[in-house]
Amino acid sequence: LHEGPISRLLIPQLLYRLSVNKVVGKLKLTRGPTLKEIYFQNGVPVHITSNHKHELLGAYMRDKDLVDDGELERAVASVKTHGGRLGDALVREGIIKPHALCRLLEDQFRTRLLEVFAWSSGWYQVFEGHQPPADTVWMSNDTFQLITAGVREQYGIADLQKIFRPYLDRTIVMQRNPHITH
Repeated sequence: LHEGPISRLLIPQLLYRLSVNKVVGKLKLTRGPTLKEIYFQNGVPVHITSNHKHELLGAYMRDKDLVDDGELERAVASVKTHGGRLGDALVREGIIKPHALCRLLEDQFRTRLLEVFAWSSGWYQVFEGHQPPADTVWMSNDTFQLITAGVREQYGIADLQKIFRPYLDRTIVMQRNPHITH
């Protein structure tokens, strides 16, 4: 188990280390009442959970105006009657097409993950060997592309200047990195 405090610079570093070390396990991130758990397979984030109600699929779709309250209620009723998950019910009820559900789940995953790049405090714990829940729909993502997107979306120029200020007088030299090919 590895753990410690979260900082603005830590999240990209932590995801990078988990990726290059090809970790299989769970990264638990907490900040106040907020909890996110990111599951990794061979260093790749494949599943993320969150205790934020607005990040649940139904609320996420409603916030993006992809479903209305009636459609959501119909899908929830279908889950209660037929079982399964909300996404399955949305497809079963003809509210969303299967390919659109896949894209939506990828977008939801990405949004949940990239939000943690904005965290300037909190606590992280790494639990190696932990597997995602059995009924997980695995996302297959390029960790380095996610790190790049997280920094681009969540770090402003002032953040980057603060982080790199001690290094601004140094010469930039291209280094080969066997883990990053793009």
